[in-house]
Amino acid sequence: MKLVLRFFRSLLIALAVAATAWFVATQIFDRLDQRLPTFTAIIATYFVSAYVFLPKAIHAGTVIFRSGRIPRYSRTPDGLSADPVNIILFGTKASLEKTFEGMGWSEADRLNAKSSWKMAKAFARNMPYPKAPFSPLYLFGKIQDIGFQEPIGNSPRHRHHIRFWAAKAKPQSTSELLADLNDMRYWTSTQEVSENEPLMWVGAATKDIGFGFAELTFKISHKVDRLVDDEREHVLQGLMDSGSVTDIQRIEPGRPIGGKYKSDGGIVTAKIEHAPEAANSN
Repeated sequence: MKLVLRFFRSLLIALAVAATAWFVATQIFDRLDQRLPTFTAIIATYFVSAYVFLPKAIHAGTVIFRSGRIPRYSRTPDGLSADPVNIILFGTKASLEKTFEGMGWSEADRLNAKSSWKMAKAFARNMPYPKAPFSPLYLFGKIQDIGFQEPIGNSPRHRHHIRFWAAKAKPQSTSELLADLNDMRYWTSTQEVSENEPLMWVGAATKDIGFGFAELTFKISHKVDRLVDDEREHVLQGLMDSGSVTDIQRIEPGRPIGGKYKSDGGIVTAKIEHAPEAANSN
């Protein structure tokens, strides 16, 4: 029965991809080609498709083909696989913020025109920017709720960093989350995060080691260290050294992660019991 369901799921995905390609070619490009020179129409089609139509289509596909479980990967706005999920913490937003502040990490600024310009200047001049913004990645159909980073040296080109997505589930179990993940409303409605509500924080920790071009899309972005397990252990060690977490467990990896990353696929979970004092406090 599972094989039949997988076959129909794969067939539906293939049909969706074919329909998307047809729409881009016949509805977007053809209409632009009637109004613009061909080369300009091609460029315009790329931007309209990559930044407007495809992200919305991919998000819709994510909702329709949701699997009722925590995804293994976050996704780029283009729908490509991005940073793998490797850390899950349980606690309030306030305690999460305090914990990383106590470890000496900084909360990332929101990505906007001002922070992007500041980031570009820091990159060009090789100057520190401890709160440099993160590019948006998606999990549960939404952008990360919060992110933290620890600089490596004096440049934003290199840093330890982790993104977190809030999931409404009790700290004692994941049963409520799994029920939510089967509900389409969870993927389509805005999730408000209060400071003192216990939540599950699903995280993806990676290390930036420079700048380069993204695969397939060739957008300029940070280059990420392939050895994401090392970053998972780096964050875990910091949490343990801070004395802020208990009940540390490891979810056995379902299968290794390859390709862009090299990982055993394992996930660390822990509860935030108390937040340490800030690292720079007296």
